[in-house]
Amino acid sequence: VVGKTGVHSQATLLQATGFQLPGFPSAGSWVSHALGSESDNLPSFVVLPD
Repeated sequence: VVGKTGVHSQATLLQATGFQLPGFPSAGSWVSHALGSESDNLPSFVVLPD
């Protein structure tokens, strides 16, 4: 089985059902939502693809 995700919960769902749900928010998005951003000109977090 080959998947394009490194997230354990998404990989488990893909392995068990063969279905991949896109759009799970990352931990960075939750932290930036809770704490806000230090700068208006820079993103609060960056995601690097696998």
